Amino acid sequence: MEKLKVNRLNYLEDFLEILEQNIIYCRVTQDDIIVEASDMFCKITQYSKDELQGEYYSSLKSSYSVKNLDNSEVEFRKKNNDLFWLEIKKIAQYDENNDFLCYLIIHQDITASKQVKSLNKSLELSILETANESMKVHHLNITLEKRVRKAIDKNKKQEQHLLEQSKLAIMGEMIAMIAHQWKQPLNILSLNMSNLEVMHIFENYEKKELDYIVENSNKTIDYMIKTISDFSEFLKPNKDDSNINIGTIFYQLEPLIQSDIKRNCINFNITYNVDKSENINIHISKFTQVMINIIKNSIDAFKYNYITNAYIKIDISKQKDKFLIQIKDNAGGISKNILKTIFEPYVTTKGKNGTGLGIYMCKLIVEGHLKGEISVKSLNDNTIFDIYLPD
Repeated sequence: MEKLKVNRLNYLEDFLEILEQNIIYCRVTQDDIIVEASDMFCKITQYSKDELQGEYYSSLKSSYSVKNLDNSEVEFRKKNNDLFWLEIKKIAQYDENNDFLCYLIIHQDITASKQVKSLNKSLELSILETANESMKVHHLNITLEKRVRKAIDKNKKQEQHLLEQSKLAIMGEMIAMIAHQWKQPLNILSLNMSNLEVMHIFENYEKKELDYIVENSNKTIDYMIKTISDFSEFLKPNKDDSNINIGTIFYQLEPLIQSDIKRNCINFNITYNVDKSENINIHISKFTQVMINIIKNSIDAFKYNYITNAYIKIDISKQKDKFLIQIKDNAGGISKNILKTIFEPYVTTKGKNGTGLGIYMCKLIVEGHLKGEISVKSLNDNTIFDIYLPD
């Protein structure tokens, strides 16, 4: 029996030691004075326990306006002045007489969720560190599993957020395209209205003149309606895959990019090495998003490199049970250094003008949502994207 008690005490000591080393917590008086800090709290703030003891807890925060929050996300400042984020939970502790002792403040490091670029590295480090310690205690294995699930859910939400951001960016460009395509039709309608006003004032006109103005106005309005209809297909919240023939997909794509293509004097060509009526099961909106991202990148490269005789060629073929969509441009190619990391987030060839998310999102969509493959190569002044999709 005595041995069992000793084992339990040893187990409790080991467990407390693990908590000390892995949980970011501290104890604070009612006057905001730190009286105890865990090893992990010291590690993340870079202060020693002696430096923290007796210090005001709020002095560690980057903004002194954030105070007295029991459950919140707060930005802190390390000893070396680096900023980081913690989610805090404050729990009041009492003695056996129900007299207040102090606050136990438990923290969770959420810096990664605030800084998307370092999310994966922070998550990997956190999981590895926790996994090494959790081998000692079965209970911590369960905790680790929950944390992994939570982290995966967070990654999925972050991925969805990035997808929405990418689509919103394209929508903004499309609105600019619509404005450009409507400029001439609006001028025509304005001129027709002026002619009608003159005809009404002077009451001197032939019926065929009036018929021509009406017909011309109707054709112009039909063109404007078609423009909106083409763009609205992309904006529809289509959540499911559609079984559609390959020709229709690219027929719907062309109006979305033709304004930019013509404005930049680019020779644009689509070659079908398959029957256009062949069907493919695909999420149309997401595939369109990928194609627009790649084509917009080409157009930007043409502008940046001052390319004359610019062209974008799309070649559609089939290899066994997969469609191959190849997009080729002569916009100057991609350097070897960039090419190695082109599908990683925040890698860009546009300097300060690029976010480095466009091509990364293409890979994310093609491999994660369309169940396909995407690769890129650069030959001389040509950049070639290969997209393989299941039929």
